[in-house]
Amino acid sequence: MVIRWIGLLTTLLIITIIDCNASVKITVQTNEDTSSEDMPIQVQAIISHDENESIDPYSFKLDDKELEVKFTGKSSQSSISITNGRRTESHTSLSTYTFTIPPNHRGIHIIPPITVTIGDNEYHSEPTTYEIYRSEISENFRLEASLGGTMPLYPGQHATLTYRIMTTMPIDLTFEQLPLLNASGFRKTGTPTIKEYTSKNFDIQEVSQEVEAIKPGTYTFNKSIIEGFTFRQDIFGRKALIRPKLRAEASPITVSVSDFPTKDRPQSFNGAVGEYKTEISLMTPKIMHVGDKIKLSLTISGNGPLSTVHLPDITKQDDFTKNFRLNDIPDSGKVSETSKQFTIEIRPLTDLVTAIPQLEFSFFNPNNHSFTTHRLNSIPVTVLPIKPPQLEILTPTTQKTEIPKEKTMEQPKQYIPALIEIAGNDIIKTNDLQINLLKTWRSLLIIPLAVILLALQIALKPYLQQQMKKGGNISSEDLFNSAGQSIDSPERFFPALEKAFILRLTEKKHLSNTVSSPMELSQENIIGEVRSFFVNIEKKRFSEKKDISLKTIYQQARTLFDRL
Repeated sequence: MVIRWIGLLTTLLIITIIDCNASVKITVQTNEDTSSEDMPIQVQAIISHDENESIDPYSFKLDDKELEVKFTGKSSQSSISITNGRRTESHTSLSTYTFTIPPNHRGIHIIPPITVTIGDNEYHSEPTTYEIYRSEISENFRLEASLGGTMPLYPGQHATLTYRIMTTMPIDLTFEQLPLLNASGFRKTGTPTIKEYTSKNFDIQEVSQEVEAIKPGTYTFNKSIIEGFTFRQDIFGRKALIRPKLRAEASPITVSVSDFPTKDRPQSFNGAVGEYKTEISLMTPKIMHVGDKIKLSLTISGNGPLSTVHLPDITKQDDFTKNFRLNDIPDSGKVSETSKQFTIEIRPLTDLVTAIPQLEFSFFNPNNHSFTTHRLNSIPVTVLPIKPPQLEILTPTTQKTEIPKEKTMEQPKQYIPALIEIAGNDIIKTNDLQINLLKTWRSLLIIPLAVILLALQIALKPYLQQQMKKGGNISSEDLFNSAGQSIDSPERFFPALEKAFILRLTEKKHLSNTVSSPMELSQENIIGEVRSFFVNIEKKRFSEKKDISLKTIYQQARTLFDRL
C-alpha cells in the first residue's frame, strides 16, 4: 500500500515538473536566405513564458559560454479553456532576443542548446540546424565601387564614394556589406543620392555619398559584398526564389588623406583649401576717436569648400596687436553660394594710428600643392585723441560767471577721459533698476485674470489627465513590432513602419516639431538617413521594373531603427 502511494506521488510530481517546464518554450531560428557564407550569422531566440516570470538577459549561455544578447521585443497572448465546466485563463508572453554566432562555410550546421534563467529556474533550447546556401558569381549580377575627387585628398576636401549595382534580371537582395556608405574616418555631407538607369542591357542602381576628409591618414574600406536570389512571380504576386544564391563583390578601396606641407607654410594659414579671392572694406567712418569701434567687412570667395574658410587670426599679426584692441569672439561668417563674409571689430588704442594695417589671408591650392598669401590693402583712417569734456561753473541762476584773470591763479589743465564703449555693454540708469509694473492702476487687472486662469486650470485638470490616459503608452518599439506582424500586408506594413520611425526620432529627441510623414524630415544627419531610407522604398514600390521584399525591408529597417 505504501509503495502504491509513493508511486502515485512520484507520477504526480513528474507530471507537475513536465507541466511547469511546458509553460516555457525556447525556439531558436535563423534566416537561412539572409545568412551569408563566411559572415557572422544573426540568430533569433523566441521565449514563450508566463508574463509574471522575468528573464535574466545576462544569464544566456551557448555551450556553457556567456552569450551577449539584445532584446528586440515582447508581445502577449491570452487563452481561455473550459474543461468540465471549469474556466481556466492563462497569459503568455513572447520575448524575442537576438545574438550572432561566428561565420561558417556553406552547408548544414548545428546551433547547440542555449540556456537562460527565467524566474528561479534555468531552461534550455533544443539543438537547431541551419543551412548556408551556396552562392555563385554571375556576369549578370555585378557590384562596382569607386572613389571620385581630386587625389590626394587634404583635410577639408570633399570626395564622392559610389556603388553601382548592375543586374540583367530582377533580384531580391538578401545580404549587403557596403562599407563605403558608413564612411568611417570621414564626415558625411548630406544624405546618399540614388539614381536608377539602364545601360548596355543592365538595370543600374547608383548610390553615392559625399564625404569630407577630417584628418590625415590612410583609410581602407574592406571588400564590398551583396547577395540575392532571382525569382519568379505567379499571377497572385507570390515569389518563388531561384537557387543558387547570386553573389557580387567589389575590391577593397584605400583612401589617403595627406597632411599640409610644412615647408613654406605661412603663419596666417588656418586650413583654407582651394583657390580664393579676398576683398575688404570699412563699414564705419574714417574719422574716429581713440577707443571707438571700427568695423571691417571681409569677403572671401572662390571654388574650394567654404567649410575650410575661417576668419584670419589677427592676434598673430603684430601690426594689429600693438595698436588695436581686438574682439574676443571672432565672427563665424555668413555663407552664400560661392563666398563667405566676415565682420571684424577692432578699437584703436592710440591717436598715432594712421591706417588699418594689411590683413593676411592664406590658403592651400591642392592643384599645384602650394600655399598662397593675400595681403589686403591697408585702409587710411584718422584717429583723434580722446576729447576732454567742457568744464564750466554755474551760478544758482544757471548763468555763467566770468572770473577776472587777475584774481585767479593759474590752474593745471584737468583731463578727464571719455567713457569707452565696450561691445555688448550698455550704461545702466537708475530707472532701469526700479520695478514700475505695480505703480499703475492697470496692473490691478492682473489679479482677477490670474484667478480666472487658476480656476480654469483646476477645472480642466481631470479632463487633461483622462485624455493622457486615452493616449496610452505606446512606444516606437511597439509600433515597429506591429509592422513586423503585418509583413504580409503592405497596406498596413508601410504606415506602421513610418509611424514607428517618426515616434522613435521624437523619443530620442532628434525631432523637436511634429511631422506626419518621413518625406517632411530634413536631409541632415541621422534624420536624413531615415528620410533617404523611405525615399528609396517609395522609388522601389512604384517602379514598374522591380518588386520589393517586405521581409528584406523589415530587416534593413531593423538595423536603421536600432541605430536611432
